[in-house]
Amino acid sequence: MTSDLPGRALAILEDFAATDVWRGPALTSEEAVADFVGHADAAVTLLANPVGATGLDRCPDLRVVANVAVGHDNIELEAARARGVWGTNTPEGLPDATADLTMAPSLAVTRCIVETDTFPRAGGY
Repeated sequence: MTSDLPGRALAILEDFAATDVWRGPALTSEEAVADFVGHADAAVTLLANPVGATGLDRCPDLRVVANVAVGHDNIELEAARARGVWGTNTPEGLPDATADLTMAPSLAVTRCIVETDTFPRAGGY
């Protein structure tokens, strides 16, 4: 895994397979991802982790790239297919967060949440 997973996801995976989690700076180059993944059978990646032909060639045992993201723009799907590697994503992973981030600013503006908080903190009443 190129990053920690939310909640109990890592603990659940550890019950089924040997896992290794990258805990350093984000792996943002194809070479860095390939160096970390090495001879693993599977990689759990984020959208910031590029997986392309060059990296796939350096990971001959890789069979699946499970992307923890709605999209899969970081995976060169044709290169993966040509090597028999599955690429997946989590299309239903963010609807609640998207809704929250849409509604929160709307409510803050229409209900003057920021002003209502800062006025008394500044000594007003």
